[in-house]
Amino acid sequence: MTCAGKESTMATPPTRWVIGVDLSSTSRGALLFADWLSRHTDEGWRPEFTPVHVLDEKLLKERLRFENREELVGKHLDKTIELLQELGVDDSLGKPQVVAGWKTEQELEEELFSPKSSGLVIGRRAESEGFHLIHLGKVARRLLHSVPAPVIVVPPDLEADTIGKGPLIVLEDRSVGTRNACRMALDLADRLGRIVKLVRVVSPQGAIATGGRITPAVVDTHLEQREDMLNEMDSWLDVNGLQAVEAQVIYGTMPGELLKLCNESNAVMLLASCRRLTLFERLLQDDPCSQLASAVARPFMAVPPEENRSYSVSTTK
Repeated sequence: MTCAGKESTMATPPTRWVIGVDLSSTSRGALLFADWLSRHTDEGWRPEFTPVHVLDEKLLKERLRFENREELVGKHLDKTIELLQELGVDDSLGKPQVVAGWKTEQELEEELFSPKSSGLVIGRRAESEGFHLIHLGKVARRLLHSVPAPVIVVPPDLEADTIGKGPLIVLEDRSVGTRNACRMALDLADRLGRIVKLVRVVSPQGAIATGGRITPAVVDTHLEQREDMLNEMDSWLDVNGLQAVEAQVIYGTMPGELLKLCNESNAVMLLASCRRLTLFERLLQDDPCSQLASAVARPFMAVPPEENRSYSVSTTK
């Protein structure tokens, strides 16, 4: 695979995506959102999607005692086609594939790094409402921080008619990756006819004395600082050629306040820069990307920082 050179610094949404298909309800929202994207973007950027269902080692060991590999693959391909037809997305998405391999996340990554695709869409385990012991799921959690390409995580209960009509929201984490996330969001927003907001979440120190409550008195003490922060963000956006992005500062705790803003603004998508982390690193430090992907009631895009970007939109192997 040829890496993007210095001339390809503008983050552009991939035109070809792999959709990880689980025959349970997990990937339902991912398939519907991919279908929505394919129908609502302009003709200049009409993404192509390839649904991929993986038969992992555990399933293969269980079933190959009773049927051969070709029969097993054929049976699951039929089930995948039936799912696409049931959801009414078979005409907008590409021809589905069934891959027999070792681990689901590794096989999806192999498909992603084929010459055909450079972005991944997956579903998460937990629905947007209610209590859940497992939120993201182990496959989605591993892919979120292992793939050096955009990964969209979609709640399983997302419906096409509930997809937000508001902005694309980018979380500011004050890293080089924020610039890449903003560029990705701007390009996608242009295709969808939306705006982009860069949001900084601030936890006022005065809230500690009120048990974490953001009272009017606490916010008043930070109004001048808020103005300074907005000026700082606007300057950063201007320097990086991102003048079309709107800066916003909100007060509260993460991720709750950001999720609240997404709901109130009816955001179509939330984006954040997500660097590659090992399991050990995820155990030792906060992982806002996993938190957001697990809880937000709309699609979440994890955008790799530029220094980790080993995929290319315009070049192939």
